Amino acid sequence: MDIISLQPTQISLPPLAVAQDVPICIRQANSDDVEPIVRLVNFYAAQELMLPKTPAAIYGNLFGCVVADADGELAGCASLKLTYNNPAEIISLAVRPEFQGRQVGSQLILSLLDKAAALKIPTVFALTLRPTLFERLGFQRVHKNTLPHKVWNECSVCPKQDRCDEIAVLRDAHCA
Repeated sequence: MDIISLQPTQISLPPLAVAQDVPICIRQANSDDVEPIVRLVNFYAAQELMLPKTPAAIYGNLFGCVVADADGELAGCASLKLTYNNPAEIISLAVRPEFQGRQVGSQLILSLLDKAAALKIPTVFALTLRPTLFERLGFQRVHKNTLPHKVWNECSVCPKQDRCDEIAVLRDAHCA
């Protein structure tokens, strides 16, 4: 795992080239999306709201990534991280500030749930600072200790590991 450290002043988002009210299309990420995804995720990581990602990390999980496309601009992103014989995890859910409040996060999550269902993965979880967003989509809060051990690998490099404020949520299609 690549470990990177960010300062809040290191990351900024370029100005939008489209109006904020353009229609949003959720689609599979492609290689042209890697740099904009890294910039968006690391914008929030610099604020300690999520873990930073390198281009290699995004590219390595490109199949699991979806993006919210606003007429060619990246409005948001999210990724489904697969683990063997375990539930999948929603990671790197980020929505550009100008597009918040338009259900972009919900659309990204629903797209990843569809992707998990197509792969016959019934259980999906996330660690989040916004549990109500997930709860509106059928997730339930769970204790972090119930999550697969593999998730703790990323926790070991998190700058907030000793003061974690994320909440675990889980959705099991078998129980829905």
